[in-house]
Amino acid sequence: MPTDSLAAPQPQLAPDSLLPLPAGLPLTDVPACLVSDPFTHGVLHGELNPLSAHIDSLCGTHTEIQPPPLRGMEGQPVPYSLKHDDFVTLCLMLAFFLVVLVVSRSRHFLKLRFKNFFQRRLRDNLFAERAETRLRGRLFLVVQTAFVVAVLLFRYVSQTRPQLFAEVSPYLLLGTATLVLTLYYLLKLGLYRFVNSIFFDATRSNRFTEAYLLCILALGVFLLPVALLVVYLELSFDSFVWVSVCALIVDKILLFYKQWSIFFGGPAGPLHLFLYFCTLELVPLVLLCQMLGLAGGYLLTIR
Repeated sequence: MPTDSLAAPQPQLAPDSLLPLPAGLPLTDVPACLVSDPFTHGVLHGELNPLSAHIDSLCGTHTEIQPPPLRGMEGQPVPYSLKHDDFVTLCLMLAFFLVVLVVSRSRHFLKLRFKNFFQRRLRDNLFAERAETRLRGRLFLVVQTAFVVAVLLFRYVSQTRPQLFAEVSPYLLLGTATLVLTLYYLLKLGLYRFVNSIFFDATRSNRFTEAYLLCILALGVFLLPVALLVVYLELSFDSFVWVSVCALIVDKILLFYKQWSIFFGGPAGPLHLFLYFCTLELVPLVLLCQMLGLAGGYLLTIR
């Protein structure tokens, strides 16, 4: 069978159907991309900032894309810590090396004084007087002990009075506590010498003065490692409070014993010792606590 008979007839378009559409008739079946603006629905619109609006007015472009603002977690300020303070570290190192220097220069005197501390002698050892007449660096020992106790007080205030710790400069707190404690020890030393010079002879008065300075040295040397543990190893609050209170109690017991052995050995000694100890030891300690409290309140008012 011939193939021409199987082919379907093809439609023929009339020449008139190829003429353009009459004017005014709308176009239909036109792709949307040719009718609407492709940037109308595909771009995130945002408010124009002044710089973008100025660029649009100059260039004629549509700058409607605005980057989202950068957001992150708010940082919290790092609390103050003594171990990160270079000035406090320098003072502690200086106190340590100067204590070693004072002890090394007066080692013969300190050795004999510690050896004879618990012995009741009416007169001093002549060999001790010839070998070393006095304890060197007395003023530094007082300041060093006051600074070490001030560091421990700073740790105590940071836990018990957070408002004072947060609103007052740490240097002002340390400086005020060191100054008050230094004045406390110096005034107590002057008060002891004044009272002892009135009621007792010069020999016993000098012996007690040396014993009192020896107790201050022992307290400062013992509390210095405690302060280092508190500052750099963050010793717990309860532990350092108990250790500090025990050290102060032992220091008062040693002073109590030395006062009894030097001044009050007679029948009426216990009564005199009680009055002497309460007047010159306990009353100044109570006044010291009140002065520290007043100083803290004053620092809050002048912040």
